[in-house]
Amino acid sequence: MRTHRQTPNIQTSSIQLPSIQATSHPISKLASLLTLLILCGCTPPAQPEPPKDAPKESNLLQSQTEALEKAKQVEQLLQNAASAQQAAIDDQVR
Repeated sequence: MRTHRQTPNIQTSSIQLPSIQATSHPISKLASLLTLLILCGCTPPAQPEPPKDAPKESNLLQSQTEALEKAKQVEQLLQNAASAQQAAIDDQVR
């Protein structure tokens, strides 16, 4: 057989809190606006993020510089070969 539990009959005293109503008084609106402006104005600006393209640019610049140096070396090699060939032709003509 089941027995039902009875909940105790507790009387609660009713507490009435004073009602807080939003005032539409112009001074309170102005005070709220000024408070908002002060809080926003005192907030430090966000730190800008460093550019993400900087490493790519430096890698690109480095690779272009290396390619230019290799091209200069090849040009010097070709000039030396052309000078040697011209000297050989001059020796054969004499």
